[in-house]
Amino acid sequence: MFWDVLIAFGIGLMQLAVTAYAVDISVRDNRIKNAVIIGIAGFIGIGLTVAGTIRNAQTQETAATQQTELQHKIEAVQKKLDESQRASVGLYDIFVWPKQELVANTKVPVQIRYFVKEGVAKNYRVWEELFTMDGKPSSELDRRAIDKFRRDSVGKFDYKGEDKVQGTGTQRTLYINLSRKELKQVFAETRLIYIFARIEWNNPAGADFHTEVCSWMEHPTDKVIDHLGWHECHP
Repeated sequence: MFWDVLIAFGIGLMQLAVTAYAVDISVRDNRIKNAVIIGIAGFIGIGLTVAGTIRNAQTQETAATQQTELQHKIEAVQKKLDESQRASVGLYDIFVWPKQELVANTKVPVQIRYFVKEGVAKNYRVWEELFTMDGKPSSELDRRAIDKFRRDSVGKFDYKGEDKVQGTGTQRTLYINLSRKELKQVFAETRLIYIFARIEWNNPAGADFHTEVCSWMEHPTDKVIDHLGWHECHP
């Protein structure tokens, strides 16, 4: 708007100069009536030019403001649409079935299940891992375990996944396989068994989402394990 007003001011000065020149000539030729008419017409023209330019600038500024407001409204609507299309994916359960004997150098299967709670999860990809960490339950041990899992999971999602709808999901089998030393530490409550999963997906609009599962197994009191408790990590 500033430049529009400046240009209008310049045009007004030019018109003023032309008007002054015409008036001056008319006065010299003793055409007073003509001078008055030229002067009035000149000043009216200058006023109309300036007023029209300012009005046009204000109209353009108003249009720009309205366009910006409209863009913000469109973005807000798009955000709501994206949120309405967001899928919710989470852990269902972790279990051992049937009963298994926890012995050294023997694979013990552990089942982990997760599912789509709502929406559609497109390009659904999963990476899981089960391993042990030396130490007693603590936030520090949880942090170290999570760091290890995240390092291990780098590059594990570079493939095209499936599309999952609400109520569907996956069940995977992971294995506990302890050495004699590790088995003794587990029963002595100085080693934890961790299970991890990371799920990545896109909503129908293409936005990226992910969730992580981190749980550690309650220390067993008997070699036969069945419905053991799993505790969520708290790093």
